[in-house]
Amino acid sequence: MEKITTYTATGGKLEKEEESIYQVAQLISMATGKDPDAAQALALECEKEGKRLIFAYPPFEADSAGWEELGEIPDGMLYLG
Repeated sequence: MEKITTYTATGGKLEKEEESIYQVAQLISMATGKDPDAAQALALECEKEGKRLIFAYPPFEADSAGWEELGEIPDGMLYLG
């Protein structure tokens, strides 16, 4: 399985992680309503262009200024930063 870089907002910091492209695409699809192929294309585009897919979960406070809100995911929000 192909892996891509994602970030998790925790304790005011971004923690870098490697995730399965398929799992990330599923969360993007959930957050945006895009079909799975379009969600996977967005994930790959972000990886190629160096954009950050940021998963933020309460109760962690994250300064999301400058991030584009993509939508809700289970227990949190997905941003593009």
